[in-house]
Amino acid sequence: MCNKCFSKYIGSVEDSIRKNIKDFWVYISNRRDKSGIPAKVEYNDDVSSDPQTICNMFSEFFSSVYEPPSPTLSQWRPPADSASHDTTITNLHFEVEES
Repeated sequence: MCNKCFSKYIGSVEDSIRKNIKDFWVYISNRRDKSGIPAKVEYNDDVSSDPQTICNMFSEFFSSVYEPPSPTLSQWRPPADSASHDTTITNLHFEVEES
């Protein structure tokens, strides 16, 4: 029963990573022991203890499931070659962040 519940939990964390990266970090925090994250990481036959390389390994591993955030309206600017200042917005997407 414990293995089934744990597998279900891992599946839900994996599914939620795309929508809320915070769930991933909650999972990582729960997995840490007193010594912290391991000083050595193995990925794709590479082994490293260098913090920057470890970060790059995590980045490469999660790149297939991570979607960078869309620019916010305040970050959007019309193209420089736009002949008109008239703009029509055809699609809006709003998300509410839980605090």
